[in-house]
Amino acid sequence: MHSVEFKVVKTDPAPYCIVAPDTVIHCEGEPVKLEDEEKMDNVGYVDVGGCRKQMAQICEMIELPSRHPALYKTLGMKPPRGMFLYANETDAFFFLINGPEIMIKMAGKSQSNLCKGFEETEKNAPAIMFIYHIDQVENM
Repeated sequence: MHSVEFKVVKTDPAPYCIVAPDTVIHCEGEPVKLEDEEKMDNVGYVDVGGCRKQMAQICEMIELPSRHPALYKTLGMKPPRGMFLYANETDAFFFLINGPEIMIKMAGKSQSNLCKGFEETEKNAPAIMFIYHIDQVENM
């Protein structure tokens, strides 16, 4: 027996379904090459289920100004500098990680800090992990 990785692109009924032992899965297209496998781990907006309208609004408020600043300048508008997301309605455990604190310069410590965060979040599931200033982590 071997494992097969796949990404769900359509469900019937939409937008949700339950995969059970008798579920039929149709595979279309060419299989993913091993060298492209890492790209499958990238998470994007399409991977957030059930929030299509809200995700479109977030994209409009955050991405549009950064990708098309001239549009805002032409319209005489100031692009938003940030967005406040309020998640208390879920009654979920909330775990905050300060992105720059993840990247401690001591070898192995960064991974340890991040693993502790995931362990804490998993232990208190359901949970939301928020990584503040994640954009700064990439630059470190």
